[in-house]
Amino acid sequence: MNFKRAMSLGLKLCLVLSIVWGAGSVSAAQSNDYEGHWAQKQIEKWLQQGYLKGSGDGSVRPDEAITRAEFVALTNRMWGITAGKPAEFSDLPESSWAYAEFSKAMSAGYIEGYEGKVRPNGLITRQEAAVIISRLLLLEDPSSAEVLSVFTDYNEIADWSKLKVAAMVNIDAMKGYPNGSFRPNQPMTRAESITLLDIFNTVSCGIGDLRVTGPGEVGGCSPSEIKTFRNVTVSAPDVILKNMIVKGDLLLDSSTGEGVITLNNVTVEGKLIVQGAGTALKLQKSSISLLLVGQGAEGFKADFDGSTVIGSMTVDAASAFTGSGTVQTVTVNDGGKGSTFAVKPLEVKGSQKNSIVVDGVSHSAGLPLLSGIVLTQGEEYRYSNAGSALLSLEGLPSDISAAVHRPGYYFSRNEETVPDPANPNILMLPPSSQRYSFAVKPEHSRDYMTIILYDVNNKPLGYQIIKLDLHTARVTLNEPVIRFNEGVTISREFKSNAMIDRISISAGFAAGHPELKYYTFASNTYFDYISEGAKSFTVKDVSSQIQLLNRLTDVMYSVPLESLARSAVHANIASDFRENYMIVFYDKDFNVKGYYESPAIVTDQQAADTVAYLINQLPAVSAVTLNNEQAVNWAYKRYSGLTEAQKKLLDEAAAAKIIALKSAVEQLKKKP
Repeated sequence: MNFKRAMSLGLKLCLVLSIVWGAGSVSAAQSNDYEGHWAQKQIEKWLQQGYLKGSGDGSVRPDEAITRAEFVALTNRMWGITAGKPAEFSDLPESSWAYAEFSKAMSAGYIEGYEGKVRPNGLITRQEAAVIISRLLLLEDPSSAEVLSVFTDYNEIADWSKLKVAAMVNIDAMKGYPNGSFRPNQPMTRAESITLLDIFNTVSCGIGDLRVTGPGEVGGCSPSEIKTFRNVTVSAPDVILKNMIVKGDLLLDSSTGEGVITLNNVTVEGKLIVQGAGTALKLQKSSISLLLVGQGAEGFKADFDGSTVIGSMTVDAASAFTGSGTVQTVTVNDGGKGSTFAVKPLEVKGSQKNSIVVDGVSHSAGLPLLSGIVLTQGEEYRYSNAGSALLSLEGLPSDISAAVHRPGYYFSRNEETVPDPANPNILMLPPSSQRYSFAVKPEHSRDYMTIILYDVNNKPLGYQIIKLDLHTARVTLNEPVIRFNEGVTISREFKSNAMIDRISISAGFAAGHPELKYYTFASNTYFDYISEGAKSFTVKDVSSQIQLLNRLTDVMYSVPLESLARSAVHANIASDFRENYMIVFYDKDFNVKGYYESPAIVTDQQAADTVAYLINQLPAVSAVTLNNEQAVNWAYKRYSGLTEAQKKLLDEAAAAKIIALKSAVEQLKKKP
């Protein structure tokens, strides 16, 4: 889970709920009102651990709602929020016990109020609770709230809360109800509050804090003897931390000076905070959730070995990062301008993201912005999982058009002011064309698409950024459906050492069925979500499990024969390669309207040529070992499955080789 603060809560949970929800204790002998309740397990655990105290009569009242004031007070105590600035609330006098709690909440930034009102006696709703917890955990907003579309009352979730609710759903902190609803405006119950807060229930089990005040080595003696601490503070130079888990934060304060701090096999689940100017950090076989380089850490240097991973990093002081470790995301703020990296982070954000230097190359120089690149996003192209988006370069200026060899593209959540031609996520399209059809995954449906054009020497010529506005298609299946017996042809050819199946939809069939707008296809042996070797599969199998929906046009499906020889997925493919296909048709609303099922047509010569190619991929007889026994047996099975007519068409050298290979494998197996 993407928790940035929750791991330091520890014993703060203790007795919090008893303060807010009542006093008294509940013994096991007393009757209870949560027996058989959906949250019984969580309630019993909290009662046993002392986090929750029931009322004097033994009741917990799990389905009773709690007020906003109670929820805020509970949250403040759990997060250790103790200070608040004076504030003025039109519906809450300073004399009220809840005044101090809401002033703390306002100061912490997780409560904003409603036109000066905080409604302390109002019942807190599920979407309000989601916003509060998401803010406190510093969860990043997802690029879209698409995950919420599974709920039947999706449209009732307020716009101001959608991304926060989506963030909570993404980490499994909040779920819907059995009937498919989320009920955003429903008041939170005690049981729901316990379940929500239970994900932050990090019992300390005696784990304490550690403060290092002198140079030396601290931690487990070996990787098998891991030491665990809640929070660690280093206040001395030249310290080595090894074989350690830090459940909360690791602070390198200003006392580290220009010393070297080494982390060897250390996991920091919270934040690694650097405050000392000139500090040098060495990370070896370590994992850091969040690295914060403070404004006072001028001249900070860090070296990451190849097995170290930094989840995210914020740089507020110019720093130098060397080594081959992975930095997934870095935010470079004004103070971090000009920071250097040996390896470019996977994602760079922040006001100074274009000022960084990677491996001696500045990324501040931009490419020219081009016009004339068009991405079609309307009509049949408006669905991100409906086949392909259509990219056209036909409107480019003539000089650029003449120089373009091929385009590349990548997606980003935010619009980039300067594109990165060295982005490792760039996908290259085939060369020498002006119109391209390519897939856009549903998760990119609201992203920015950066398109960079390259010349024949792979030199970038210019770029364009397009904001995507696509949708995800939802398949509806109402069985039974019609089986079509004509209008579809499945043919096969071998070209450039690849097996190519072409699924052709005739123009007459399309004209006779104007209701059909999309289709998808699957084979009974290639796709891993159809059981391997299955002789048949149902319309429901294909519709429920496949996501890629293609436009109503010809499709070429290519499988490299080299892949066939290596892949275990094809272990049960038919001996004569007569692979069976199902094509399912959908209307404009993605209702299933019918299907067509047929094997690909394979000639005797094609079957013989395929087996010959597979045999030629195998090693020479002298190089056969038991390590490649499986590949030899698989190819021999294909050879044995040929008809006599097909074997006569097989290359004689290939036929002799497979027989010799099979014999060699059998001899190896007989050796002691």
